[in-house]
Amino acid sequence: MEPEREVHQPWKEQTAESNISWTPDRRDQYTGPSGGGEIGPTAYIKNVARSASNLADMFFGLLPKSFFDGVAEQTNKYAYEDEVIEKIADDRDGGWKKRKVLVEAPKGNDGSSHPSARHRADNEKYKFKTTAGYVICWVAILILQGALFGTFKPPSRTMWQQRPYGIPIPFVQNCMSGAAYEFMRRFIHFADNSKRKSKGDDGYDPLYKVRTAMNAMLKGINRAWTVGQRVTVDESMIRYMGRAVEYVQYMPAKPIKHGIKVYAMCCAVSGIMIAWNVYTGAEEGVVNSTTKICADLAKQANIHNQKGRVLYTDNYYTSVKLARYFFEEFGWTITGTYAPTDKKSRADSDFPFLRLSRGARDSVKRGWFREAVLELRTPTGKKYYIQATTWRDKKQ
Repeated sequence: MEPEREVHQPWKEQTAESNISWTPDRRDQYTGPSGGGEIGPTAYIKNVARSASNLADMFFGLLPKSFFDGVAEQTNKYAYEDEVIEKIADDRDGGWKKRKVLVEAPKGNDGSSHPSARHRADNEKYKFKTTAGYVICWVAILILQGALFGTFKPPSRTMWQQRPYGIPIPFVQNCMSGAAYEFMRRFIHFADNSKRKSKGDDGYDPLYKVRTAMNAMLKGINRAWTVGQRVTVDESMIRYMGRAVEYVQYMPAKPIKHGIKVYAMCCAVSGIMIAWNVYTGAEEGVVNSTTKICADLAKQANIHNQKGRVLYTDNYYTSVKLARYFFEEFGWTITGTYAPTDKKSRADSDFPFLRLSRGARDSVKRGWFREAVLELRTPTGKKYYIQATTWRDKKQ
């Protein structure tokens, strides 16, 4: 009978007579000598909070003013210094589009400028000199839009229009004009385009233009929060329907079906994101396994050297390979869900229980369960176990 089929070797069934109990050695526990800190705000952010006179001081504790100075410098360079020429855009089939685009102007053999070269902002009706304060105000308006409107996102220009056609917000209008907001939206830049590697070159980064901002936010979060023992990993979607990036994903099972996929590692208690990796497509010669995804996130958050953590995963990530790698390399344990399959032939790396047929599932009562363990050893000979449990609730 399916619910009573024996588990395959080397898995061993857990019964009342042979019930194996295992706890990691103290050296591998989070409270041990190789563990980490207590979950919560770091001493750094606590000191910032004590000395802060307003919320802006707390904000600059996460993103320092030097970051906004750099954004202002690169935005001015992009708008007023970089030379460009107009070119008719190509569609995906190689044909011409009706609109023109600006591309980097080629230099002559003697280093001279192209005769048709100009700057991106030359034809703008209103021109603005970008400063750190200008960038800060613009970012504040973005944050305010999210706080006020939530998922309802009216066009930005409505904040400067009068009723009944707009949603006028006086303190936004006093902060900057609508033209200034749109100017920054068009020209904001975080990195020097001249240093960007071309696709196919060594060191090419599809996220080069936003990498500086992503690294600054990640550094600020890790300075402010100690993640504690329990972390979780999952993927998230950023809604996007445009054509400016080539790594848009379609995931029909997600609430946001079209967008940019992001692998994220978060504190399992607070939900604070401590590491993320934007999926930009498969890399040639690189196997992007779930084990590698989780390991890269742990290293990015710089928490892989602290033993005793517990990683919580869902069906997409949970595997025997992941559990073995994280315990043997990092000293972590894994707790995750797994969807049983109908696969009859089982390898050591497969979980021991099959998916029950409808008849077999109906033959067992709610609360029925089975447990099995897999005994393993690390390269140094240390014994540890992986446990698998299947049970029937409303379904298996």
